[in-house]
Amino acid sequence: MTAISSRFDTFCALLHSATPQALDMVEEKLKAKKLTHEEFVECLAMLDEAIGDGVLVYGDRYKLHALLLKVLEHKPESPFALSRLGVLLQHSDSMQGEIYLNDALIINPSDSYALAHLGEYYITNKPTKAKELLEQAVQLNPEYLFAQELLGVVYGILSKQCLAKALELSTCGQQKAE
Repeated sequence: MTAISSRFDTFCALLHSATPQALDMVEEKLKAKKLTHEEFVECLAMLDEAIGDGVLVYGDRYKLHALLLKVLEHKPESPFALSRLGVLLQHSDSMQGEIYLNDALIINPSDSYALAHLGEYYITNKPTKAKELLEQAVQLNPEYLFAQELLGVVYGILSKQCLAKALELSTCGQQKAE
């Protein structure tokens, strides 16, 4: 086992418990002037693990925000950092979240994570756009349950809209006939 994979296992174990210490370790790693490619990938993996384990919900969102910005300093066109930052900001600063998610998709149009979360962003205001994005996410990653679930929600919204329109047209037609 290499030193990097050993450190990686240690970091993952800490991140799996979503502790603030784990984010501190990532922060320390990112403070380095120059990261090797392996170390950079390791940091991304640790952040992804932290996000997946609920740091976005239970952890220090401000620290995670700062770490993702630090990743972007090291690699400004990181679709990973852009999409995760977009999700992080989606609920607090929705316009900025949308920008980061769109930027991630410009760099990597087949990022099912960014597609699904941008689709989530559009569900209430632009359900047709949300449907397109979520269908793309599911087509790219058929096992992505989050995207499938949201697509079901969008289909429900769109079917209600179609039903309402049909009832409106039916009512208008009946009034004209009378």
